[in-house]
Amino acid sequence: MEICTGNHFLMDDQILPASCFQYYLKENTPGIYEVIRIIDSVPLFSEKHINRLMNSATRSDITLAFSGDYIMKGIYDLVKINGILNGNVKVLLHYIGDKANPDLHWYIYFIPHHYPAEEAYSEGVAVILFWAERANPNVKAANSDMRITIDNELKERRAYEALLVDSHGNITEGSRSNVFFVKNQTLFTASQDTILPGITRDAILEICKKSHYQVIEERVPHENVHLMDAVFITGTSPKVLPVQRIDNFIFESARNPVVLNIIRAYNKLINNYIQTNKL
Repeated sequence: MEICTGNHFLMDDQILPASCFQYYLKENTPGIYEVIRIIDSVPLFSEKHINRLMNSATRSDITLAFSGDYIMKGIYDLVKINGILNGNVKVLLHYIGDKANPDLHWYIYFIPHHYPAEEAYSEGVAVILFWAERANPNVKAANSDMRITIDNELKERRAYEALLVDSHGNITEGSRSNVFFVKNQTLFTASQDTILPGITRDAILEICKKSHYQVIEERVPHENVHLMDAVFITGTSPKVLPVQRIDNFIFESARNPVVLNIIRAYNKLINNYIQTNKL
């Protein structure tokens, strides 16, 4: 079920009270979406999120009658109306009927967020392997059945995230993150055509290039994870988060110098972006 926090949400051109949110959006809502983190009232890397949303619409054969700038304005309006300085905003394009000529509405609303505790960054988190593949990995589309199954598995096994393993036994990405493996000063991550190319992932690739770390874009076989020195996941909410354990394999990721350098560089990138884009 979709959940709206804050006092107001946006539907198309309307500003509506959160109390009527469930009237418009019910369970198993079909659509494509983006989640954007708000820090100090600034939507972080919002232009890249909107570009990916528009790309998802194109790949899904959905014709849009509005521009990315139109959605961008709605995000800033929502932040201002609610007066919320920090949180996560979801942009959902909800469609019914023929994708070529759909009954299309867009929603922008604050959602519950769960950011990792400081201990998660200083010690790392537990993740599990989960055999599953996305039907269209380049499109950020809702898949409630898969999400419920994974969430139940995470709760039962007390893990933070699930790494998806494809039919060939290779690790592709997290269920809501991207994943990097570190061996010496070389990083491994699945190629862009096999995953949802994360906004944070793109930033990490740039950081690695500037830091002269080699990045090999290929999937890591699940039976080879024990050969790696460190592992970290990336995403809107976790940013760059070290992994302490994959199933029964233990890593010192939170103390790995490559991982620590990348964390520092990404945090600096965020701070610079906020200072540049603060209204």
